[in-house]
Amino acid sequence: MKIITFTLALLTSAVTLGQDFKLYEKAVFTFENDTLNYRILKPLNYDSNKQYPVLLFLHGAGERGDDNSSQLTHGGRLFLDTYNRKKYNSWVIFPQYSKDDRWANLVNDDWDLNFKDTITKPNKSLNLVIRFMDEFIQKNKLIRKEFI
Repeated sequence: MKIITFTLALLTSAVTLGQDFKLYEKAVFTFENDTLNYRILKPLNYDSNKQYPVLLFLHGAGERGDDNSSQLTHGGRLFLDTYNRKKYNSWVIFPQYSKDDRWANLVNDDWDLNFKDTITKPNKSLNLVIRFMDEFIQKNKLIRKEFI
């Protein structure tokens, strides 16, 4: 009886978690000829007349790709937690870089940094995130007037 109950609970939680990720809307940002997949979670009880903080989650190398879902592997459930959504009500954005790219200007996956290029010029994916965030903030009027 305990095994059946445990199995049922495990299956129920897996189905629930899979459905919860649907709260993250799938979207694509395009700049010139480049695209950036991302998932976005609106603030709880979103009101377009209010301002909300923005949380940007940059995934690790294991979540790169073009499926626009792997980037939710680590952190996706954390931001869906009811307590967290109420206490830290905000936009949550999970961009995803492609398999042949990374956030930082690395020569390879062994963390061989090219510091000169990292400091002076972001790579393709990070540049897309910067451009996306600039546009997102402007579009949603997230900058308070006292900071302009």
